[in-house]
Amino acid sequence: MKTKERMIHQYVREKFEAEGKKVEVPHYTTLAKVWKEWFGAEGASDTSAPLRRWRRAGRR
Repeated sequence: MKTKERMIHQYVREKFEAEGKKVEVPHYTTLAKVWKEWFGAEGASDTSAPLRRWRRAGRR
């Protein structure tokens, strides 16, 4: 999970801070809880599932 956390932080910095936006990325424990909620204890076998839930909730 630490590698995933670093990759998420790097992606957010590259994507949003390059546009001049200051964005706070959640702490490791928050990311780990969300990851487990979305993908379960086994990991990410279906990586598109969170995106589908996000879109169903009306977020884009």
